[in-house]
Amino acid sequence: HLTKASSIYEQQSYVQNNGPAASDPSKPVTKTNAFNHPFKKEITDCKLNLARTHHSFGVSLQRNGDYDKSIIEHRKALAIREHLLGKSHLETARSYYVIGCALSDRGDFDEALAELRRALRIRLLIFGRVHMDTKEVVNNLGVVLTARGGMTQEEINKYMVTVVRALELENEGDRFC
Repeated sequence: HLTKASSIYEQQSYVQNNGPAASDPSKPVTKTNAFNHPFKKEITDCKLNLARTHHSFGVSLQRNGDYDKSIIEHRKALAIREHLLGKSHLETARSYYVIGCALSDRGDFDEALAELRRALRIRLLIFGRVHMDTKEVVNNLGVVLTARGGMTQEEINKYMVTVVRALELENEGDRFC
C-alpha cells in the first residue's frame, strides 16, 4: 500500500507553486520542481514509511535466516533514507547498522565492518562516545572481528579504540585521520 501511495503522489502533476487547483497533466513532477511540489511533505512522509517497511521486512527476513533478501530490503531502505534524510541522519545510521549485522550473519565480515563503521560515525556525531547506542555499535564491531578470526582480544580492543578515535577526528573535520 505504501508503494502504491508513493507512486500515486509521484504521478500527480501540478504546476510549480500553484497547488492542486492548477493541475496540468502535461507537466509532471520532476527533480527540478519536486522541492516546490504542493505535497512535498506528504510524499516525503510516505517514502520514509516505505523505508521503514523495507527495514522491518529486512529484519524479519534476517531473523528467519534469509540474509540475501534481508540485505536487499535493508539497502532499499538505505537508498530512500540517504536520499531524503542524508548520510548523517540517525535513521540512515540504523540502516547501516542492520546491513552490517545482516552481512555479519551471512559471513561477510569485511563488508559488515565497513557498514558498522558508517553507523558508528553517525552515532558518534549525534550521541557522542558514551551513549548506549554508540556503545552497541562498538560492541558489535568486536563481535564481528571475533567471528572473523585472526585477531587476539587485545588487537580487537586496540582496533575498536582506534576506529572510534579516527571517526571522532573525522567528525571534527580531520580528513586525514
